[in-house]
Amino acid sequence: AAARGVVRSYNRQIRNCYERQLKQNYTLQGNMRVLVRVGSNGRVTGTRVSGSLRSPPVFACVRNLASGWSFPNPSGGCAVVSVPFDFSPRGE
Repeated sequence: AAARGVVRSYNRQIRNCYERQLKQNYTLQGNMRVLVRVGSNGRVTGTRVSGSLRSPPVFACVRNLASGWSFPNPSGGCAVVSVPFDFSPRGE
């Protein structure tokens, strides 16, 4: 739950990735799932973005952001965090 909260704290940055592409394609909408692998030190060791949004530039932007995120040290070594997002031109 704490790790999901960390991802949600970056919601504005993630939304900015979407809004930049929305200016190019005003009908862009869909969902996206951000999967982040967190190492024992709380640093991101891997990211994956998927979903129906079908926007490689948004996915690349979010992967780039996620690679620099910091999490609390997970108990038991490593952790995987998966957080969904929905995007539409009128807001989330």
